Amino acid sequence: MSVSVLNLLKKESKVLADSADKDAITPYSIDGITTNPTIICRGLSSNWLKDEPSIQNKSFEEIAVWIGSHLATLTSGQISTQIDPHCAFDIDETIKKSCQIIEMYQKQGVDASRILVKIPATLEGLKAAQKLEKDGIACNMTLVFHPTQAILAADFGIHCVAPYVGRVTAWFQTHDKSNTSDVGSLQVAQLKKYFLKNNYKTKIMAASFRSCEQILSLRGCDELTMAPKFLQELSQYSQELPPRLIDTIEYKDFKKIKNDSDFRFLFNESAMAVEKLCEGLRLFCKDTLIISQQ
Repeated sequence: MSVSVLNLLKKESKVLADSADKDAITPYSIDGITTNPTIICRGLSSNWLKDEPSIQNKSFEEIAVWIGSHLATLTSGQISTQIDPHCAFDIDETIKKSCQIIEMYQKQGVDASRILVKIPATLEGLKAAQKLEKDGIACNMTLVFHPTQAILAADFGIHCVAPYVGRVTAWFQTHDKSNTSDVGSLQVAQLKKYFLKNNYKTKIMAASFRSCEQILSLRGCDELTMAPKFLQELSQYSQELPPRLIDTIEYKDFKKIKNDSDFRFLFNESAMAVEKLCEGLRLFCKDTLIISQQ
């Protein structure tokens, strides 16, 4: 039964590895790989990257692309590589960094069609991604904590959004002890239903999981990216499957975003989203500096 659970999940959603640890990913058949500065920072201590001369005295982007080009050999799917988060509020710099990442991958022999450029889902990041998509560069909006970010990305025709499931749920459970619901998973399921009803083409790549139950409850979501430990746990999973939230949750009609003011106001209404986005950016910036000092 353990294998059938993982097979079932793969039939209903694309399964990706959220890791830069080549050895940890290799045992599994996956549909793509995602990384970010924190994941790369952790991965630098793994066997295949430890003391690797090719990533010494290089920029963050050079290291991220070198790692990504080698991870690309483990899957026929797409590789998500994040830009330097220091330009999260600069449209022109985000576009410049994104184009550089694509060019670096092409020099490594990896076709641009296999790359998703990960961009923090600030208003500036979303606007930059809109322009990049028009130029044929597929983008994956990261640090998505609020439906407003995902809906504007869909309005802009951006390829993919990555809502953080575990961090959202953890925030609500910390700040409201009486709230025992899995808010992060519920929010993703609501977004998926909303996208389907409104014929959005933007894919939802749920991320930041804390348990196998969260992952399995979101089967049917376009893509699920997870740490290798969850790939291992799912390969041995023997419990009864939780219901699919996409089937059981009621439809929610989110407010339309007419302009920049609407976006900023709606996003600012959520203390959780503001806190987690800022926290995520600070962490990514710190880890980017650590990586570039290799």
